[in-house]
Amino acid sequence: MKASGSGNLGLATLMVALIALACNLPAAIAPRASPTVAPPVILPQAPATAEVASPDAGSPVVETQAPPSPTAGVSHIAFPVESVPSGSLTYDVVSEDTAPEKRAPYGDSYDVNRLERPFLQDMTYVPDLDVSTFTVSKDNTWWYVSVEMVGTDPNNKIGIDFGVELDLDHDGFGDYLIWAQPPYSSTWDTSSVKIFQDKNHDTGGRSAEKSDAPITTDGYETQIFSGGSGDADPDVAWIRTGAGSQTTLQFAFKRSWSGSVFMLGVLADAGLKDPKKLDYVDRYTAAEAGSPVRDNKNYPLKSLSAVDNVCRAPFGFEASGYEPQLCPSTEPKPTKKAKTPAPPEESPQAPPPPVLCLPADTLIDTPTGAVPVQFLHIGDAVWTASPSGAKVQGTVLRLGRVPLPPGHPVVDVVLSDGRTIRASPGHPTADGRTFAELRVGDLLDGARIAALETGASDEPATYDLLPSGDTGFYWANGVLIGSTLR
Repeated sequence: MKASGSGNLGLATLMVALIALACNLPAAIAPRASPTVAPPVILPQAPATAEVASPDAGSPVVETQAPPSPTAGVSHIAFPVESVPSGSLTYDVVSEDTAPEKRAPYGDSYDVNRLERPFLQDMTYVPDLDVSTFTVSKDNTWWYVSVEMVGTDPNNKIGIDFGVELDLDHDGFGDYLIWAQPPYSSTWDTSSVKIFQDKNHDTGGRSAEKSDAPITTDGYETQIFSGGSGDADPDVAWIRTGAGSQTTLQFAFKRSWSGSVFMLGVLADAGLKDPKKLDYVDRYTAAEAGSPVRDNKNYPLKSLSAVDNVCRAPFGFEASGYEPQLCPSTEPKPTKKAKTPAPPEESPQAPPPPVLCLPADTLIDTPTGAVPVQFLHIGDAVWTASPSGAKVQGTVLRLGRVPLPPGHPVVDVVLSDGRTIRASPGHPTADGRTFAELRVGDLLDGARIAALETGASDEPATYDLLPSGDTGFYWANGVLIGSTLR
């Protein structure tokens, strides 16, 4: 009995000791301690996200931070080349020269959907929004569209979207829109590119060019490409920046997708930035949209600002010249420049030939409308330019008419915004040059010269005029020029 009692007592003592030991084990092995492990994994990530977002104050983090791999999870097979071939060049009107005066020179023609509005609503100029040229080229796999801006930063903090419009049946209504949004990378990337389609043919409203405002349409309503993520072909369209001295931004898209017959135009947009609202001229009346041209009754900009689009160039077919939104000409042939030598009479030892400039049917801008130069009289009211470039009313002080034999020389000039003018080689421009000195690509009255050729005229006489005012300038066929009668 004693032995048995002693054993039970020992067993009881052992159990008490084990319980005491368990009560004093470290807390780290208790189930309640596991939540304290999670914060060290999460907390270091939050500051990293905030630091990446800092370049664009006030923007949501998810929009401004650059992801480590923009196309993460996308397997690309076909890539555009690094060295893009040369191609056809198209010029656009630029506003850099008149920007200090808070105005566009010309080139904003609301009636034909030509928007030269690289200005904020308060007429602050944004050079990164001002398209200068675009070049289109191709290789066996890709079309390349190289866009040159006056500025050099497509990642401007205001946020600029860029687009390429394709009109497959060249009727003025866009069929596809390749649309890119910042941030843009210096390497080929698909993540910021989308493609939209207009399936119901309403990007131009009722008419292909003219404003049908106010009208409600859905523009490019169907998205068919989303940066390669989830797309059947992740390699359809790409974009990159800084691909050359004359390339601010460069698109590449597959020829197998687009085909080889279309009209192509580009746009830069920091305003509406909504493919479903294109064409923008159908959203607002001209009065509601405002105008960047100072002598326009709708100046300054109002509802439609911060956008610049370019005329459309033809590819894969010969344009008839009547296609809506067609550029005034394609890339000039290399020989065009050689066809415009300065006449011998324009050497330093000899004055320009006695040709007073303009054909009889040249239209002169007057307060009551355009009037052929041959019908003007001394004392008639005409528009002239002040020293600051403002359009002011003047009167005709002098008129000139010189009879000439057939074959006298003339220079035909086509500007990138569609204006054309014919003048004698010795006639002065408003900036002090003569028409014989002009070259393709030069600026004339705010627009690039798209085509230029010297020829002979059979007209029996040429005309000129001198308006009152400090400059003697006047508008002929919408182009500001000087006078030989000063």
